[in-house]
Amino acid sequence: MGRRFAGVLTALALALAAVPGLADPITVTAEGLRQTANLALSAGQPAPALEMAEALLQRDPGDWDALLIASRAARDMGKIDTAQSHAKAAWAAADTPGQRYAAALAMAQAQASDGNRLTAQFWLRRAIDTAPDDTARALAIRDFQYVRLRNPVTVDLRFSVAPSSNVNNGSSADYLLLYGIPFTLSPDAKALSGYEMMTGANLTRRIAQGALSSTEIGANLDAVKVTLSDTAKAEAPMAKGSDYDFFGIETFLRHRFATPDSARKHAATLTFGRNWYGGDPLSNSVRLDFETDWRLSRQLAVGLDLGAERQWRLDQADRSADVVTVAGTVDRAFAAGQLSLGAFLRETQSDSTQIDHTALGLSTSYTWARPVAGAEISAGLSAEMRDYALSPYSPEGREDTRISAGVSVFLKQAETMGFAPEISLRASRTDSNISLYDSHDVGLTVGLKSTF
Repeated sequence: MGRRFAGVLTALALALAAVPGLADPITVTAEGLRQTANLALSAGQPAPALEMAEALLQRDPGDWDALLIASRAARDMGKIDTAQSHAKAAWAAADTPGQRYAAALAMAQAQASDGNRLTAQFWLRRAIDTAPDDTARALAIRDFQYVRLRNPVTVDLRFSVAPSSNVNNGSSADYLLLYGIPFTLSPDAKALSGYEMMTGANLTRRIAQGALSSTEIGANLDAVKVTLSDTAKAEAPMAKGSDYDFFGIETFLRHRFATPDSARKHAATLTFGRNWYGGDPLSNSVRLDFETDWRLSRQLAVGLDLGAERQWRLDQADRSADVVTVAGTVDRAFAAGQLSLGAFLRETQSDSTQIDHTALGLSTSYTWARPVAGAEISAGLSAEMRDYALSPYSPEGREDTRISAGVSVFLKQAETMGFAPEISLRASRTDSNISLYDSHDVGLTVGLKSTF
């Protein structure tokens, strides 16, 4: 028996013996000391609770109950490093989901007390993953949302893998009919199949907060790594997957504000971006967006987005462009699900006839309110029409019509640490009066999505 453990037992026994009416000998066991430490902690006496817990740990460094008591007591005393150390040891010593859940909560509380809210959110996700029952899980989710709301830093990560029949946005035609004369397309100008691995991250930091407004800065990163299929390599031996890799980075400043009743919410965002394609610089850009949302009722909301962007092309200067976009959305909730409708008008002005155009788009999507066979399902359909006044391939200009459809299945029951797989099947087809721009694509995307 360790000296400290024996000392605590002796002190406790002497203290109890001094109580009038207690004449019989008193025996204090390790279990009794744990109970006494818990009572002291519950009574707002963390110092003796910590001393008793550490005495128990001298006796048995793997005493899970003592580790948890020590972590909580140290946190209450402001000894954050000690609290984190004991919580980490409690996680390692845990044998059951309930013990892991309690240890993860203790570590999250210690990290939050130290101002490490992102780390606290990680441990709360661990608590959610190991919760012994629905009540405990709901409590951990509530704590997670509380910490996230008060965390000025938000990090969102994305990852997905998508097999595709057209990774290079190539043509589905075999030849280009130019002023009545057919020209055979090169192999790499036609659709090539393969795989797209997409990763992304959004980092946002709130720099000012008011009752009805907030200001934040942030960065967005997106990367697409392309691998050609064996069939594509045989069809276009000179092409490489890296020829179609994409990387983009944006930095932004955003201000949000709302009306006193929160029925209308607005946001103004200034964004600076740079893109690379095939490993080479593609463009720089600056964009100003204004978004406004009206909550007309509990079931109905509408939105309006206005955007203006300047793009500087780094591969071909004449392809630089000015882009103005107006978009609107309507969301209507029903008992069986939610219906969303959208429309946009975009005007792109450029010295290049292959870039200068007007586009009109329409979209609709529906999300079922109740899971189907344990999965949350949504489906969407969209159409986009583009009108190019001039084209080097036709005296009549160019007109494209693109139809896209997709369905997503969110497997929420297969979650781990608050993330669950989402599988999306999509198909699109573009018909143009110039065969070079005819294309079709079928793809399957597998990614991860947060469940809360």
